[in-house]
Amino acid sequence: MSAILRLDQKGGKMEEIKQKKVKLSIIVPVYNVERYLDRCIDSLLKQDIEDYEIILIDDESTDLSGQKCDTWAQKDDRIRVIHKKNAGAGFARNTGVEVAKGQYLAYVDSDDYVKEGAFKKIIFNMDKSGADACYFGYYDVFLNGKQEQVSFPPKKLQYSGEEKYEFAKYIISSKPESTQVKFCGGYPWSGIVRKELVDRHRIWFPSEKIVMNEDLFFNLEIVLHSEKIIIIPDYYYYYCHNENSLTISYQKDRFQNAKNTYKTMVEKFSNYIEHDIDFYQRIERLFLSNIISCLKQEYTYNRYKKKIISKICSDSTVVDVINSYPIERIPFKQRILFNAIKDRRILLIIFLLWLKNKMNTVVM
Repeated sequence: MSAILRLDQKGGKMEEIKQKKVKLSIIVPVYNVERYLDRCIDSLLKQDIEDYEIILIDDESTDLSGQKCDTWAQKDDRIRVIHKKNAGAGFARNTGVEVAKGQYLAYVDSDDYVKEGAFKKIIFNMDKSGADACYFGYYDVFLNGKQEQVSFPPKKLQYSGEEKYEFAKYIISSKPESTQVKFCGGYPWSGIVRKELVDRHRIWFPSEKIVMNEDLFFNLEIVLHSEKIIIIPDYYYYYCHNENSLTISYQKDRFQNAKNTYKTMVEKFSNYIEHDIDFYQRIERLFLSNIISCLKQEYTYNRYKKKIISKICSDSTVVDVINSYPIERIPFKQRILFNAIKDRRILLIIFLLWLKNKMNTVVM
């Protein structure tokens, strides 16, 4: 049976490529990454697992990525390829889940790579503990090749019962007074999950064309439905910043998607918010962090930056959240920018964004 399937071809059905079960399915959404794809796949073929598969989901790439996927599938029978209509990375991952044969699911972005032998260690720990999900740390890899360890493991490495809600809050965002960068949990590639859990609760990725942080929505559902979650305090994943990254390219709907994310999270987790102000403040901080991302985008790419930044700061949702959030509790450097947004001091915001870019410091 062919390891390559085009979902748009006549008669192509998802059921046709389901076969015998394996231990792990590694799902890789692929879109215009011909420069990085070989590095990614090569790292996945060095995982030292006896029984696993790699599912490459070509999301209608316009470069040679799709052809490269097919070439890899012809070389190694552990690799399967699906070519589909473009719908974004989240929906590509959903497609991968539908055809996955693995007991466990791992997600890897096609311009990133994984430490050799990492997945074998993770699966060993999951089998031993009976965990539904296992999370681990990552390195940031910058355009100049520099690797940086930007976060540190939390003190608690296992969660179950009511403790899950503390971990859920941890992966949403920090407390107001904290500058901590989360170690894991906010991204699909920072963990491995049981496929049975995903199937039973129908946990899918929403579209990044509608919301920001679609990865976070997925992981929150995983956390809240899991019986046990474990964390390995090691760094197994290499998250690579490149010029084609969605995080550094212009997205015209970014601000609207940030508002959609905030409103969806408030609605989806209203039961938790009602009884826990900390839960709500984490969502508020996530929203404000996304707003800063929107401001940085307009500063970087928009020639009418002053007008657009003013419009964002005057938006009713932004005004409501910035007035509600305890700005006085956050660290001083971040407080300057938050207060500038609150007071709509547009020139100061532009100066701070310029300064941040100039000094390459972290604002949020």
